[in-house]
Amino acid sequence: MMKKKLLELEDFLLEFYGEENIGLVISEAASILGVLIGIKPAALLVNDMMEDGRMLLDGGTLKNILEELGIKIIIGDVSKFAVHKNIKRTVESLYEGDEFIYISIDEGLCNQLMENYLVVTDLTEGGLVAEKNRNEWNEANLRVGKLLGYPETAVLEYIKTSGDASYMKSEERRKRMARNRYYAHSEKFEDDEFREYDLPLNQAILRYLPRIAKSMQADSKKRWLD
Repeated sequence: MMKKKLLELEDFLLEFYGEENIGLVISEAASILGVLIGIKPAALLVNDMMEDGRMLLDGGTLKNILEELGIKIIIGDVSKFAVHKNIKRTVESLYEGDEFIYISIDEGLCNQLMENYLVVTDLTEGGLVAEKNRNEWNEANLRVGKLLGYPETAVLEYIKTSGDASYMKSEERRKRMARNRYYAHSEKFEDDEFREYDLPLNQAILRYLPRIAKSMQADSKKRWLD
């Protein structure tokens, strides 16, 4: 049943976003599959709104697929980083658009992710964190990273370098971001992190989501199974 339902999910995401937005398709599918196979305790999605006003949660299709897969879902507040505020939503929509969507097999983990991610976003203004809030932001980010299943070494480096503009713009970091998916890998432990998180997730995509896997395999700039 899971395999059939995941093929339904794949069809839905490709139809909603379109092949031209394959990056968004991969991101959403990987987050959901990561929760299902246990790589991610929880995941964060966004109720994306397309230019024609369609939203990811409209019609209840995604919600129904997730529930049939045994995934709990909590719909949170609209993202403070929303970029679609001027797009007119469809008349029948129940949503504003750009709501955070927290998912997990365990509803308690959905709540934990929501609580901690709200701390992170509330303390962030214009991509910056005030020094007086730095410790609280760091601690919340550690919890968020753990809930999302990201390798600890990657999370720690992200926190350590978040205020370092020169590091963020460095050529080495740019290249590392360009060849990897899902999160910012650390400089020293990139390969270990890939084997821990990326590789098993990509293998699961190859097994369960063939159309998405084909697109990922075709992108020679991104690491796949190596």
